Amino acid sequence: MLADLRPDHLAQMLQRLAVQDADVAALEAQPAQIREFGSALNARPDDITSSAMTVQDPRGTTIAAIDAAGPSIRTAQQGQQQIARQLHAAAVQIEEALRAAPNQ
Repeated sequence: MLADLRPDHLAQMLQRLAVQDADVAALEAQPAQIREFGSALNARPDDITSSAMTVQDPRGTTIAAIDAAGPSIRTAQQGQQQIARQLHAAAVQIEEALRAAPNQ
């Protein structure tokens, strides 16, 4: 969801994270990579890999993210591209359901 923040909001968030000893340099590079590839990939040190993709409302505002996570060995075997395609298909289904829902 970082990739969909306005630049000023992203800068504020990164500034707050810097105080918490986060790797701000790595976080600054991620939004551009996420926009380029269309999904986020996170390989954790405990051998868990996750991929995530945003869900947008009918106005195009990011309102949620969906994620698939599992043991790195399994996700590597299945292929990150296949997982990203499945996440994209799921996000599209959710967005279509949102568009079809009556306005509240």
